[in-house]
Amino acid sequence: MQAGFDSTSWNRRLKNATKATRPDGSLQTCKEARSKGLVDFIGITGYKPRVLVKAIETNEFNTVLVPLNIVTRQASEELLPIAEEHDIGVVIMKPLSAKTSNLITCLYKRSLSLLSDELELGALLGRNNSSMVRSSLRYVLAQDVSVVVSGLMSIEEVETAAKVGEEYTGLTQDEKKRFSVRCCWNYCRDCGL
Repeated sequence: MQAGFDSTSWNRRLKNATKATRPDGSLQTCKEARSKGLVDFIGITGYKPRVLVKAIETNEFNTVLVPLNIVTRQASEELLPIAEEHDIGVVIMKPLSAKTSNLITCLYKRSLSLLSDELELGALLGRNNSSMVRSSLRYVLAQDVSVVVSGLMSIEEVETAAKVGEEYTGLTQDEKKRFSVRCCWNYCRDCGL
């Protein structure tokens, strides 16, 4: 058994996924709503790209919502190629939740403070909040994604994000070099295990 692997938790997730896809489950309800014209698309949300890949491969979903940021890159490695292959829209959450310490995200202050002041992140993103937000959003925009939900909480954040969106034309050579650094911490950066 892998360190940090909880078979009980995994079995519960599989059971919940099975309930969602059975004939009287939530997926069937969504499909009925689509056939009646009440909704146009069906999406799925999750934190584990490998689980979402299995969902995408069913061809039942039009969009997928998943976390992606400079530290938590599993979606870009595991999910984005499959989503493109299946023509699935990718919505990114938590682009500003980058941290390298073994702490749960909710222990940080909200929004800009989700970008911790750790040295490893300073080297990747810059030393002040504005440059960290700018770099974080630029990294995510460089991926093959449809929408980024950034969870902005202040006027400063909105202004910074709007400027990034207005000016974005791709990564600079310096950014490509900095962002290519592999983050190799041996624990889950979403839950801290």
